[in-house]
Amino acid sequence: MSHSDWQDEDIIVYVSNACPTCEKVVRQLEKWNIRFKIKNVTENRADLHEMQQKGIYGTPATIHQKLNQHVLGFNKKVLRKIIKIHTTINSEKFLTFES
Repeated sequence: MSHSDWQDEDIIVYVSNACPTCEKVVRQLEKWNIRFKIKNVTENRADLHEMQQKGIYGTPATIHQKLNQHVLGFNKKVLRKIIKIHTTINSEKFLTFES
């Protein structure tokens, strides 16, 4: 599935090129079937400035817009917590988190 099919304004993942941890976050969200929007700060300076205005200066950074929460780096436990809250709010589906 292409990322354009995954677009969701609630969850944004700021990534940079040649970032294995960024790829890990993206793969995990895809595995959980979570919709999100990717913003590449290497390729788009506006995305970089937007991220920095939030007080974040490194990637990956996963932001939940509505909850005003973020996860820096790859922290599966914290990602899972934010995603669980997100899916409960949207009540589109129930997730089981295996691995």
